[in-house]
Amino acid sequence: MFKFLINLLNRNKAKKILSYVDKVETALTLFQSIDDDEDKNEKLIRSLSKKEFYADIVSRYNVCIQKIEKHNKEIQSLTFAYNTLLQTYPIVDILDNILECSIEKIEEIYSTIKKVYAYVVPNSFQCKKQYDTYKQKIEEIVSDYDLIKEQKNLILSIIKEIDNLPDIYIDTENISNALNNALKAVEKYNTFARKYYQIPVVDANTIEKHNEKFIARHLNDIVFDDINGKSLDVEQRRAVLCNPKSNLTIAGAGSGKTLTICGKVKYLLETGLANEDEILLLSYSRASADDLENKINTVAKGLTVETFHALGLKILTESSGKKKAIEEQLKAYIMQFFEEELVKNPKIANVIFEYIALYFYAAPTYKKKYKNDGEIFKELKTLDFRTLKDRLGKLSTNKNKHETLKNEFVKSNEELVIANFLFTNGINYEYEKPYEIETSTLDKRQYTPDFYLPDYGIYIEHYGIDRNGTAPQYDKETSDEYVRSMHWKRQIHSENQTKCIETYSYEFNEGVIFDNLKSRLLENGVEFKPLSQTEIFNALHNVYTGRDFSSFFNLIMTFISLYKAQIKDDTGFDELKSQLNDSLYDTSRAHLFLDICKDVYNYYMQNLREANKIDFDDMILQSIDLLDSTPNFKYKYIIVDEFQDISQSRTKFLQKLIEHGNAKLFAVGDDWQAIYRFAGCDINVFLEFEKIFTGAKLNYITSTHRNSAELQQIVEPFITVNPSQYKKNIKSSKHQEKPVRIIYHKGNKAMALSKALADISKINSIAKVLVLGRNRRDIDSFICKEIQVFDYKTIKHYDYPKLEISYSTVHGSKGLESDFVILISGEDAQNGFPNKTEDDNVLTLLLGKRNNFEYAEERRLFYVALTRTKSIVYLLSEKSKSSEFIQEIKSKCYIMEDESEAKEENEYLCPWCKSGHLVVRKSEADGKSFYGCSNFPYCKYTNDDMKTVYHNNRCPECGDFLVLRKGKFGTFFGCHNYPRCKHTQQNVDMKKNRIGFY
Repeated sequence: MFKFLINLLNRNKAKKILSYVDKVETALTLFQSIDDDEDKNEKLIRSLSKKEFYADIVSRYNVCIQKIEKHNKEIQSLTFAYNTLLQTYPIVDILDNILECSIEKIEEIYSTIKKVYAYVVPNSFQCKKQYDTYKQKIEEIVSDYDLIKEQKNLILSIIKEIDNLPDIYIDTENISNALNNALKAVEKYNTFARKYYQIPVVDANTIEKHNEKFIARHLNDIVFDDINGKSLDVEQRRAVLCNPKSNLTIAGAGSGKTLTICGKVKYLLETGLANEDEILLLSYSRASADDLENKINTVAKGLTVETFHALGLKILTESSGKKKAIEEQLKAYIMQFFEEELVKNPKIANVIFEYIALYFYAAPTYKKKYKNDGEIFKELKTLDFRTLKDRLGKLSTNKNKHETLKNEFVKSNEELVIANFLFTNGINYEYEKPYEIETSTLDKRQYTPDFYLPDYGIYIEHYGIDRNGTAPQYDKETSDEYVRSMHWKRQIHSENQTKCIETYSYEFNEGVIFDNLKSRLLENGVEFKPLSQTEIFNALHNVYTGRDFSSFFNLIMTFISLYKAQIKDDTGFDELKSQLNDSLYDTSRAHLFLDICKDVYNYYMQNLREANKIDFDDMILQSIDLLDSTPNFKYKYIIVDEFQDISQSRTKFLQKLIEHGNAKLFAVGDDWQAIYRFAGCDINVFLEFEKIFTGAKLNYITSTHRNSAELQQIVEPFITVNPSQYKKNIKSSKHQEKPVRIIYHKGNKAMALSKALADISKINSIAKVLVLGRNRRDIDSFICKEIQVFDYKTIKHYDYPKLEISYSTVHGSKGLESDFVILISGEDAQNGFPNKTEDDNVLTLLLGKRNNFEYAEERRLFYVALTRTKSIVYLLSEKSKSSEFIQEIKSKCYIMEDESEAKEENEYLCPWCKSGHLVVRKSEADGKSFYGCSNFPYCKYTNDDMKTVYHNNRCPECGDFLVLRKGKFGTFFGCHNYPRCKHTQQNVDMKKNRIGFY
């Protein structure tokens, strides 16, 4: 039994050994070391080796152990070899050095890999993924060795061409010329199905990087160290070195735009990029072109400096073989048309009269919301809503009938149209006649309906409401109050059984105002007696001499100039009509205006043809068509100064010149100084430069050498509130204490100007002073015994004879600078800042898009005025009607006033309209002084008790002034607004509110 157990135990041991041997045989095929389990198996083998029966098993085990030892050594050796390959010959290095790495070497590497992969690399192998990837890449390299070498050579050729680009600024438009071989190599490389390299990017960015390196290398070139005795700053140098197809350099006021242009010319000539006859410099006026030529002559002689019009004329002269006669008097022809054609053609006269009487102003847009009538009055006083009845005085053919009229101002364009409609149809009316029944209360003044027809006892009320019954010109609170007032008026008429015809603002927008009003008047028995043709002729003749008709002439002149600059014949007028999408009232207005302009245009063009003349617009337009017929006028570089003043027609001319000579464009300007929209200039060309001109690049010059840093801290926030402009952060190393000084006055303009000159004389008695007005004749009201003006150019103040004082309009001052500047047009007036008479809506048919930002161009014009100074700018302003622009910046300015003046600013607010200030006037009847509202004639508040205003004691109930009165029981204070307000009180602190007289 014991022997049996021993045999059974040995058989189990033999099975274990055989099982182990079998496992080893399988493990020998794997790429991994084998654990021989020697200690564990040694006892089993010693036991079995004693039995001859198990000798074969023992032998197999010993052979197995020998195999394990050999296998493990080989695995260890191959692992070391493979890891060495991974470290010594990474794939990226092989590919990078493929041209130096022979196929034999690759195959040698591959032979080691094959030895490893003669085994099965198990998933459990720690580096399996890395080994597999390396094997795959090496196999691909072996397979595609020649292809890889070809790709590598292509890559090297691309890199070489990029690295060996010439030391010049390369236009991105010419990338195909500069990188021709590289682009071909890229094209071929992209045909390969399998790519082994990251190909270098060859595009505009490649050129940009090269150009940035080029600029950096040449910033310190000696050519920039002496430009008219000055050294260009870094930004100016960058602008000059930058040489794309189209370069717009955006420069701030006083940053050296002309100096940069001189630097560009000198650089082009000294580097051989262009000869003198290959450079064209363009400016907009003869004066600016002459100034540019004088400055550029210090750099080089013989350069071509022209205005756009003069160059156009030269092209026309060369093409036709003779110099054309130039017509410069468009306005004279317009006036001649109105003198000659109206007599001949009553139809035209009627159209013009209808326009003047009923469509002179565009319908309001109500972009701005008003809080009260006072805010509206403040704007109305800058406009001129006088009726035809007032302007003409008398039109009756009855010579014995005379009518003396007081000034009749209405309170809106819509009321003006209604008044003129009644007048032109012979309907007698009175404006704002007090209602026939007393309605005044403590809270309300006497009701004054808009119109009263005395011959019929009919009232007319015009309500500024839309179809929804709301007043869109007001904010919600005031609109609700307006609607309540409307219902109150209806109730008054109903209770007193008085007739009242109503009209509404929405009837204007819908184009039915005239039909509806006529129908309502006829229904109430009103008889229409339209003006006769003779009366119309007389009316037009009388209106011709007025300021507004002069502005109408100017509007027609501007429109025709803009029209001719864009459209070749009269067919465009009908096309413009098709573009109208305004309210029906404004559309009807525009139709009438276009009909008038078409007649004037044809009259003008006929006269030009008969006289064989051309005008300034023809110089540009005709030269565009004829430029291709001449081999001349080809330039390598076209340089344009003050580029913000470019128009659409000049843009087309410039594009044609560039195309004609394959020229490069270098334009310099400042969108913050774009102030000639009324003359056809389109700021959108500047703002959309990159869209309009090919290969465009923008540069900035942001260091001003004129203005102080303190001035920039005032003007930059002011100009940048408009977001539709390029952003610039203008820097200055100059410093000036109190750079903007405000001088308020009460109507004595000469005294205010003298005050500014006195301050200047203390600082520098021989300084140059530039006095700026909004219009040429603004200086007239400053002339006095001490101040004389010569030719509207030179001013002499006899108290300060050493000061060199010149005068200019703000528009005319652009490009000028002076030691000191005085702006005399600081009032909130029709022609102040901002000018409330914006260019007519009809001009938008031909001009660029109107900026939605309110008074955008006016803001730029004010910025131009402020930045003409090298040190200090003085702003003169009548205190009671100071410019809203001055009000906007005054917290940052120095106000030159004494202590008593400082107290007065807000003390005399009108108690009625709450926005006007009380100012001293004199009665025409007796010459006595009284206080009246600055918003007159729209606000008619008056107070002839000067002491009550002087003491400024206000009624706590209605806000009017308290007046000292005598009663049965002695003196007391009562309201000036009595009997509407019956407030009384016994005592008032007479010193508490006292202020100085105006």
